[in-house]
Amino acid sequence: MTMAMTAAWLLAGSMLAGTPGGAMAQTAAATRSFAIPAQPLPDAIVIFSQQSGLQVTADAGLMSGRSGAAVSGAIAPAAALSQLLAGTGLTFRFVADHAVRLEAAPQAQGSAIALGPVQVEGQGADSATPSVAPLEAIRGLPPAYAGGMLARGQRVGIQGNQDIMDTPYTVTTYTTEAVQNTPSAQTVMDVLSTLSPSARNQWNSAGSSASQVNLRGFSVGSGDIGYGGLYGVLPTWSVAPELAERIELLEGPTAFLTGMPPGGSVGGAVNLVPKRATDVPITQVTASFSGKSQLGGHVDLGRRFGDAGQFGVRFNGVYRDGNTAIDHNRDRTALASLGLDYRSDTVRLSADLGYQDRVIRGISPYLVLNPGQDIPAPPRASLNSGQPWSRFSSQDWFGALRAEADLSDHITLHAAAGGDIWKQHDLEDGNHTLTDAQGDVTVNQWNIPGRQKTWSVAAGANGWVDTGPVHHKLSLDGTALGTTFWGWTGNTGPDLTSNIYAPSFYPGPDIPEAPAVKQYTTRLYSLAVGDKLSVLDERVQLTLGGRLQRVQAINYDNDTGAVSSSYDRSTFSPSFGLLVKPLKPLSLYVNYIQGLRQGTAVTQPYANAGTVFPPYKTSQYEAGIKLDLGSFATTLSLYQLAQPSLLVDTPSNTMKLIGKQRNRGLELNIFGEPVKGLRVTGGVSLIDPVLTQTQDGLDNGKTASMTPGVQSNVALEWDVPRLHGLTLTGRFIYTGWQYFDLDTGYDRRIIPSWTRVDLGVRYVLDRLLAKPVTLRLDVQNIANRSYWASGCCSAYVMEGLPRNISASATFNF
Repeated sequence: MTMAMTAAWLLAGSMLAGTPGGAMAQTAAATRSFAIPAQPLPDAIVIFSQQSGLQVTADAGLMSGRSGAAVSGAIAPAAALSQLLAGTGLTFRFVADHAVRLEAAPQAQGSAIALGPVQVEGQGADSATPSVAPLEAIRGLPPAYAGGMLARGQRVGIQGNQDIMDTPYTVTTYTTEAVQNTPSAQTVMDVLSTLSPSARNQWNSAGSSASQVNLRGFSVGSGDIGYGGLYGVLPTWSVAPELAERIELLEGPTAFLTGMPPGGSVGGAVNLVPKRATDVPITQVTASFSGKSQLGGHVDLGRRFGDAGQFGVRFNGVYRDGNTAIDHNRDRTALASLGLDYRSDTVRLSADLGYQDRVIRGISPYLVLNPGQDIPAPPRASLNSGQPWSRFSSQDWFGALRAEADLSDHITLHAAAGGDIWKQHDLEDGNHTLTDAQGDVTVNQWNIPGRQKTWSVAAGANGWVDTGPVHHKLSLDGTALGTTFWGWTGNTGPDLTSNIYAPSFYPGPDIPEAPAVKQYTTRLYSLAVGDKLSVLDERVQLTLGGRLQRVQAINYDNDTGAVSSSYDRSTFSPSFGLLVKPLKPLSLYVNYIQGLRQGTAVTQPYANAGTVFPPYKTSQYEAGIKLDLGSFATTLSLYQLAQPSLLVDTPSNTMKLIGKQRNRGLELNIFGEPVKGLRVTGGVSLIDPVLTQTQDGLDNGKTASMTPGVQSNVALEWDVPRLHGLTLTGRFIYTGWQYFDLDTGYDRRIIPSWTRVDLGVRYVLDRLLAKPVTLRLDVQNIANRSYWASGCCSAYVMEGLPRNISASATFNF
């Protein structure tokens, strides 16, 4: 088998034999624009990494006490780094295509310090030595791409960090800078829906209790966000973006790469990179104002200690409270997170501890529509028909421990464990059900408690080995996750009447809170193995692997607490990805991968009651092109997703797994700095969601509901010439029309398309002060347009965001 695979690789690689090798040499010679003033070396290296696109690694403490020389002009990165290190007693060498390592220069005769030459270690196609970095370089955070809004790589599940050009999937990573420069975003999902053409909020998180996006036609909730690759750790309903060093988006199903998330999301995987103390001390304070009276503050502190800087501490604290741009809506968020880490040459340990408390008053309701009712015109943009007394509170205590150990230069072991304890109190008028064309509604009242405990563990190994001309990057990953949930049996009050255009407000009800009742427990276990094979200096790469997933669930009777049903099924999910680089800046790829969500146990009155279906498999085929021009990049992908569902076989009165929805799409993403001083990120997403197998074939061929056919986001930043430090910003967001539901007996209802324009300005004051101060002003929905932003479940729609003015000042000390 191994000989056959090697022969196949050699045959595929021979197609590229005529293209030049030595990718690292090309990286060293490519010209980039540099503007780095003389300053402490750690600070200079950070700027060099941003401007060159190279990842720089060094032993802890090596840069301490040294100063970097000024570098200016359009020169090759290798020459720029050599100039930067002049007189420091350090040299460098390339250890990968986009990675260099700093080292002490050898001592010359007479005890003088000799600057070593540039050492390029790239190998040609015939070399037996792989031109990949040791695992040390792979562990480092991929550098920011030109312009700093996106990173040029991210964590790809069990395979670890990979450059975007070496990843056979659609990936996007938003940096801290991008998050800070999107000040209107209150949650991680806000950031994605504002910057990514593929993501759209399904709940208005500025006035709602939850945060969830639609990716490739399927929902991804906040409870399915990973934290350093570990599920089940982050807050359940919404996650503050200040918690993340970076926000990583991997589109499409990811069962092989990440395992099955607790909520069973299949449209994509979102992962947050935990914040860590850097070699450069961090002391940053941000003061902000938003909405009508919402004031906020964010403190970010980072320090390293020890003779070699081996101990790190990073603290982030956030507090904002006040009235938002939505009428009588008040949002209070408090976050405290602490990241501790230890690093040596062979061992890395870390701990992340956090607490998030969010309270929303005057919740924006969603509008429930009955069959046959027309979708009404949206009310005034800032109008809130929800009751001012409504209150939703959610508290999360969360944390994770991680350890990595290098057994050799070829093998690293890793383990992680964490969890989240969450509780909620929800006194709300959540369902506003439309009763007539004039906007009259019936309003439900409830008081619903909830709490949940989640634990999560993972362990595995990564390594590399060569078999002849084939280089292998091997991965082994085992996970276990458990969830116990109490709640959803709250008390209700009498229905009220109101109107979405002229709301009626009532005194707060006296609805006692019922005790939370144990509802279910879930256990997810998985084991995955993977191999990324490559030849010809990694210009031909094949990823093979699969994951064995087991799902156990127990449901409890709400009245007696006895077990009402149970579930225990397993399935295997295979995957492959092929990536070819015919030219240095060009990658072509195809992949097949699956997503998993819990199957169903059939109940009465069906004839096959008691049947337990295995986890449902959503399968994806994808092909794409990636082009990296150094300071500007674009990716184009074509995909097809097929998700199964249960249908009733009428003659036999049995439930069968024979339903299917097929989503076909095209996604174009662009990012970088095509012209000096002009930065762009965004793109367009086209999707055709079709129901191919439906109940008795009645809806076969129909377009699925709640998925826009066209979405587009473009974010621009322009540094105004001759006005140093001044940047104008703009975001343009378009969402096409979408069907609301099927409504077989009526004309299908449509949620109209909408366009939102955000404008802003940013000024960096860095010439008069020792440390830069960044001032930001951002206006979201500058036209104050009213629109139905989204909907969910073919049941309700939710208003879009009104005009919102955000201002902030970030101080560095």
